[in-house]
Amino acid sequence: MSDERARWDGLSSSETARRLSRDGPNELPTPSPPSMPRLLLAQFVHFYALMLWVAAGLAVIGDLPSLGVAIVLVIVINGVFAFAQEYRAVRAAEQLRELLPERVYICRDGRRVEVNATVQHCARPTSAWR
Repeated sequence: MSDERARWDGLSSSETARRLSRDGPNELPTPSPPSMPRLLLAQFVHFYALMLWVAAGLAVIGDLPSLGVAIVLVIVINGVFAFAQEYRAVRAAEQLRELLPERVYICRDGRRVEVNATVQHCARPTSAWR
């Protein structure tokens, strides 16, 4: 172990309290979900979509309006499918976050202890401690 105070029998309660006061709770920030309109708009203004918008404009300027319309349809269809896929990925990440345990078992002062999953600086999970 890299920290000499973290032993195989877990951290002591005093060391845990010291780390908690020094570093704060061991929590991951909860990201706010992206807004759906912004997510949809992003599908139409990324680099390759912008290149296609320019190509559609040049096709119309070059007296090929049917090609311009076809390119715009490709942009819209691609944007809708990409938005649907991104939306599903965001929802899947939210559902995975809900599967995280709220309580865990750790080794503290040589004993197996149940604590909140946001416990500060566990030496190792008890799955390795039998």
